Amino acid sequence: MARYLSQMAALGVVGFDPLGAIVMLAFIAGGAHFAHTVVFTAVNWVTIVVLGAAAGSAVDLVAGPLRHWFSSVPRWAWIVAEIVAVIVLVSWALVRLRAGIGPEKQQSARPARLWMLIGIAAGLAVSMFADPGYAGAVLAGAAHPLWWRVVGLTLWYLIAMSALVVVCIADGFGATAPVSAWMHRWLSRSRRPLWTLGTALIVVVSVLLAIDTVLLATTGRFVP
Repeated sequence: MARYLSQMAALGVVGFDPLGAIVMLAFIAGGAHFAHTVVFTAVNWVTIVVLGAAAGSAVDLVAGPLRHWFSSVPRWAWIVAEIVAVIVLVSWALVRLRAGIGPEKQQSARPARLWMLIGIAAGLAVSMFADPGYAGAVLAGAAHPLWWRVVGLTLWYLIAMSALVVVCIADGFGATAPVSAWMHRWLSRSRRPLWTLGTALIVVVSVLLAIDTVLLATTGRFVP
């Protein structure tokens, strides 16, 4: 299990997301109490773990039929799909390069309403399915028993959403102001490196897909 937990920890680093912490800090500035922060963090954690564990079970159930379906798809369809994917990714990278880094957005203070906190926390959890780190964590846990999925996804959460966990702990000690100031400085310094890294990853995936398309067309095999 050490290998599985190390995989989940690495995927947690890949899936690191400060958005939950930024949203919670805005609510704190709008008058949210520590109990609100605890509820927001707990709902986000439980939703991520429950959805991830359930999705892992679904992956386990449909893995066999999916393999059969993939093997029945003709080669030309895969080639067309990969060409389309390359075009979309290259276009995305060009749009990013043309637009550059947008202006820094400030999260305004929002009044604390419990139903709003619960809804946003759950919504952020659902949006994690678009995160490659979370998708990888779901797939990594699919082959393990339910209990280990819960443990692994909790570890993933503590790392990927560590900024929110820190805000929750800091709020308990009444120290959100210095945490907010530090996070703002960190995000300001990290915007360009993160933007560059994101664009570079899009280009790398585009190149790998292009290579795979050529290999599939000439040999009938995907890149290993």
